[in-house]
Amino acid sequence: MGETMDTKTRAIVLIKYKPMIEGFKNAIAEEKRKGASRARLAAMLDYVESTSSDLDPDVMELMRIELTEAAKATHRGPKRAQ
Repeated sequence: MGETMDTKTRAIVLIKYKPMIEGFKNAIAEEKRKGASRARLAAMLDYVESTSSDLDPDVMELMRIELTEAAKATHRGPKRAQ
């Protein structure tokens, strides 16, 4: 993430997008329950990035990090984070 986003701005952005992040996490969990492949899950992340091109680059980077972490949190592997 770039140097331009301070801690306060980051917190505000996360609050603003929290419902979307939670919805994405739920969608990822549902797709995994249905047996979605890693490629399908990666495609979901790519779709969000490609349809959010109007966001500030720092905001998009923060969202990419948060959505990737949300996807990892639903992983049911040996390092389960949920």
